[in-house]
Amino acid sequence: MFQSRKERQNEMDIVTIEELVPENHILRKMDHYIDFSFILCRKMELPHEKRED
Repeated sequence: MFQSRKERQNEMDIVTIEELVPENHILRKMDHYIDFSFILCRKMELPHEKRED
């Protein structure tokens, strides 16, 4: 009936955003009308900082 803990940890589910967000959700509408590519462009302009641990 139940699987051991080790067996459960080795399982993986693949889920896409398409499956999680309903078709009529506000985020889908925003994505349709707003071009968010400026975020990636802005990120590329920033200098890369090295983390010192």
